[in-house]
Amino acid sequence: MSIYLNYDDDALATFANMGLVRRAKKSLDEVKLIENSNGDLIFELESFHITLPKDGIAGAKCTCPANEYCKHILASVLYLKENHQTLFSNNDNHQANNQDIQQSDDTVNNNNQPSIIDDLLNQDPKDLQKQLKKSDRLLAFTHYQELIDSNEVRIDETDNKLNFYLKDFDKTVYYFKGLSLKGMLSELPDKQKSAIHLALIAYVFYQHNKDWQWTDEVAVFVSEQNCLSDDELVFIDESQSLCVNFLKQGLSHLAKESVLSLRLLSLQARTYQMPNLAQHIRRIYGTMTALLNEDIHSKEENIFNELAFLYHYLQSFINAHHSQNGEQLEKLRGKVINTGDDIIIKKLIPLGAEWWETSTGAKGVSFCFYNGDDKALISVTNGRANSLDSTFHKQSAYQTGIFGASVDYLKTHAIALTKGKLKNNGTLSPSELSRYQELFELKTLNADTFKQEVTGIDDWQTLTTLISPTSRLFLTYPNYVLLYPANIHLPELDEINQQFLVRLDDNNDTGLLLSLKASAINESKLKSLEYLLKHQNIFGILAKVIVNGDCIYFSPCSLLLERQAKTPYVEIFNLDYDDIYYYYRKKELSVFVSELAGRIAKLLEQKRTAKITQKPKDTIELLIARTLSILAFYANTGRALETEDQQELLSLAGGFLNIGLALVCDAIKTLCQSPSDKDALLKLRYVLDLAQSCRLKLPLV
Repeated sequence: MSIYLNYDDDALATFANMGLVRRAKKSLDEVKLIENSNGDLIFELESFHITLPKDGIAGAKCTCPANEYCKHILASVLYLKENHQTLFSNNDNHQANNQDIQQSDDTVNNNNQPSIIDDLLNQDPKDLQKQLKKSDRLLAFTHYQELIDSNEVRIDETDNKLNFYLKDFDKTVYYFKGLSLKGMLSELPDKQKSAIHLALIAYVFYQHNKDWQWTDEVAVFVSEQNCLSDDELVFIDESQSLCVNFLKQGLSHLAKESVLSLRLLSLQARTYQMPNLAQHIRRIYGTMTALLNEDIHSKEENIFNELAFLYHYLQSFINAHHSQNGEQLEKLRGKVINTGDDIIIKKLIPLGAEWWETSTGAKGVSFCFYNGDDKALISVTNGRANSLDSTFHKQSAYQTGIFGASVDYLKTHAIALTKGKLKNNGTLSPSELSRYQELFELKTLNADTFKQEVTGIDDWQTLTTLISPTSRLFLTYPNYVLLYPANIHLPELDEINQQFLVRLDDNNDTGLLLSLKASAINESKLKSLEYLLKHQNIFGILAKVIVNGDCIYFSPCSLLLERQAKTPYVEIFNLDYDDIYYYYRKKELSVFVSELAGRIAKLLEQKRTAKITQKPKDTIELLIARTLSILAFYANTGRALETEDQQELLSLAGGFLNIGLALVCDAIKTLCQSPSDKDALLKLRYVLDLAQSCRLKLPLV
């Protein structure tokens, strides 16, 4: 019975809440031990009988009408903890039990006994997995993989208890010495609790290099190709219902437990071999969590849009299932990434790096390569999801770099990745455990030989094909593009939009505008860019692709220079990291910088006082904006559509019909016929997003 002595208030609160624990403490004077039967202890409180089994509180029972753990069980445990030394001293019938407890106390204090870690590692992996049904084993395997990839768990060890703090769930799981899997406690939802508990045990095995073999069915699980299984159909239905319930609840009134359900759904999606779906769900979970944490950058309108897309994505699974469209199902599922496998890339040619920070606190360094095997760009990111790691900043990221090599080294050498890892999203892992081999120095190439090695874009119309959406379901934009301009103009000030614009001409004299916001952060980039345009041969530019509404922007990250020497050679200039003061003639540079600094200072001053003139919106933009403003209110509050707003929406439907958008018109009418139908609300939001994405504009002149 010594296990009960290890339950602290936090562990007991996992069965109910801390309020119930406090109520239980007030009833301690009324608790009585009435029987010791076959190792079980039976207590009485308020005329109810409570049974505490020898293998822990998970099997405790009470005769009261409560469906779950009650204050009577908690009070009995607390009473046993406080009185275990004197409880049986005057009762001969309980001498054996008293001796057992005393021996248990001695064991707790005996340093020669196995540690809590040894106790866990002595478990038999096969026996543990047999305690769970197949679907739970699959979910456990998925979560185990995520724990290894993300390292989002903190483990605190005491003599008789392990505390696993799951950062993603903001929950603690407790493992008690001698109780194995069944004795673990947590506040996780019952449906996924056992699976995640098993994953944590397997994770400890992994940390201590102890062999853990998953059952064969977990290792080879593959769904039917042309249809969904019954379990998958149930999962899809539950996921759609959750989307609808969020809108019934109102996005301004999100409950933490409901949001946590999304995180668990993303795990199930991975279990069912649906990595694309898992990624979409995970993204919404992150946005909702930020909103719950009162992040000013997270807004209900973004969540509404993402939920509408998710709902439609789920519906597409059902449609493909009923039509037995295996090809569509395969695309919807996405490519399953085995993060444990090593990958090899024979040639990676550097293109540049950028430091980035988001409004939500995420930050990192991304390095872009040209993948000589696939003839495509590939980026690798070393980042943090928040600002909690104070040792990770712009300069430390520069030194750590990627694959354990600094940014300074990577930008000057082509490498072969001899042992790399993939993340769950299919991108390369920056892990220092990766192994690479140096191929050649970049300075052995000139501009012409570089272009022969690395395919870039020199016709801006190609960008239209590359970026124009063919399907909203599979809409993906490249993170970066490599541009080979025929001519580069000096930066110009766009005072209305408070930004610098750099025009790049292709061989057809079509202009593409690169943009840099006028801010103190970009001041050094602007100085470097204009100086190098005047004094060096820039033959290529690596630009980041930024999508905002129906507009796409290109922001310069690095410049490809051909340095003039007896033998011209290629050099990469990273606008975030490299400094023109280090590379070029100081006297000439100081005059130039002072002139440019004056221009930037003038612009920044104008930014404070300028009255920005917005370009007038066209008919479609006005119709979409007004419709979204009405829908947002009902998505945020969970209310049914009121008559006045129904009439206005029907009027807007006529406007959409007049400009040829009958699909939007029909979706509005469907919603107005069922004012409380949140399914119809989600469908209308998706159709509006579809109309917006078809109006994507490239900055071509």
